[in-house]
Amino acid sequence: MGKVLVYFVLLMLMAGCADQQKEHRGTVEDTVLADVPFEGNAGDANGEEEYPPALYSFNTIGGEVIRVSASEQSERDPFFLVGDANQVIVTKYLDKKIIKTDTLLDNEFVYTRIDSASMEQKLNGNNHYLLMTAKETFKGQAITEKTVNFILVDVNTLEHYTLVYEGESSIRCYECIDGAFKPAPLLEKYPLIKTMLQQYANKSKWVYLPATKAEKDARHFINYEQKWNADNKAGNHLANGHSGIAEPIYSTYYKDNIFKLTAAHASVTDSIENERFRILSFSEEISWVLTNRSSFTFLYILRVVLPVVIRK
Repeated sequence: MGKVLVYFVLLMLMAGCADQQKEHRGTVEDTVLADVPFEGNAGDANGEEEYPPALYSFNTIGGEVIRVSASEQSERDPFFLVGDANQVIVTKYLDKKIIKTDTLLDNEFVYTRIDSASMEQKLNGNNHYLLMTAKETFKGQAITEKTVNFILVDVNTLEHYTLVYEGESSIRCYECIDGAFKPAPLLEKYPLIKTMLQQYANKSKWVYLPATKAEKDARHFINYEQKWNADNKAGNHLANGHSGIAEPIYSTYYKDNIFKLTAAHASVTDSIENERFRILSFSEEISWVLTNRSSFTFLYILRVVLPVVIRK
């Protein structure tokens, strides 16, 4: 009887150990797409490797830790890089030891904003990817062009691929920039990765995409700036838009108030100006009379919004 009791206790202990192993394996798998809390330097007096604070980090199924870190972070916002030279780095750790590291972004004399809300992971079969977005804006006002980098990292190898969108601030959107994607010959060799990056980029708050089919028409009032540049051969933005405009100036009449476009940019929405010109908007009623054979008279009134350019 005593031996039976001993065997029973041993069986219960072995079953408990097996359950703990299953629970541990489940925890590792569950954290594949889960964020690990941001951590500071892990180095201590015992000589362990030090690593920079993580902007974003997570565990892999194999137990490695992937961390994205950056240099020259603003004191108030770690996702805003303000140094004369900035870097964004990805590192893979195992048991707090570095396995591999790579530089995702390296620039000089630009502000770099990382979109913390858009950092995400994707699983495709056995492939595990990290996606992130970084916008670069030149310091000063001489260069108005801005760049958005859409970066995909292969978590297994730390190889990374970048799709670049270039443009400038525009009245067509408030937070995004207005431009186009740069050619990416390297991505042509990897159609799956290119598709993933394109789909990811199209969701970005920093990329302008026409909201409706009508907005693709060059005559739509939302494209006023582009039509103005084409009509007045003013497509260059050197010296922050102060490089001069040929005269005479050509403008377009719209039935919509073009100052609706600037409502998100400023409190004054009935005019825009610089040191040379001021553009005002006013409504004008155009009317005409039609009489049919039965001597009925109809008065037609069309209200249009006219931009008026005044030289200072």
